[in-house]
Amino acid sequence: QDMDFQETSENAALRARVEAFCQAHCSDEQEFELDRDPAYPVDLHAAMAAEGILGYCQSSAFGGSDGGAVQLCILNEELARASGSACNILFINGICAKLITAAGTDDQKQRYVKGIVDGTTRFSFALTEPGAGSDAGGIRLSAVRDGDDYVLNGTKLYTTGARDADFILTVAR
Repeated sequence: QDMDFQETSENAALRARVEAFCQAHCSDEQEFELDRDPAYPVDLHAAMAAEGILGYCQSSAFGGSDGGAVQLCILNEELARASGSACNILFINGICAKLITAAGTDDQKQRYVKGIVDGTTRFSFALTEPGAGSDAGGIRLSAVRDGDDYVLNGTKLYTTGARDADFILTVAR
């Protein structure tokens, strides 16, 4: 069966909406400033949540818009044209939301995924390790249950946004 790669009117509208968002909220000057002073772009994060960008590809059960892979590509394409920071915010929070949705408890899904979608919760993603890079199969950090808690043993590197995150989703064995 032939595949139709023509953009739908809904996807064209999404592309235009994200492009307009970027024109209003992303500038070269802002990106240069973030390179000089790597403070978390709180205002950009809040604007992305308010515009529905953070939740666009998340489940409507948690306040999202149920967007799929094509819509996620559109979001990433348009954000990346204007702002690496915006693209990074979408990626890190989006992957954390998807992992929590796939493997979290009902309480975690309600608390954390809804917080990501509405912008009240910021996540960081700890995957990269010495000797393994970002190969999840090669990680060595272990999580050992200790009563109601877990003790992490090992090292993570390059955990973007960890300093300013409310939570760090950590990949462990």
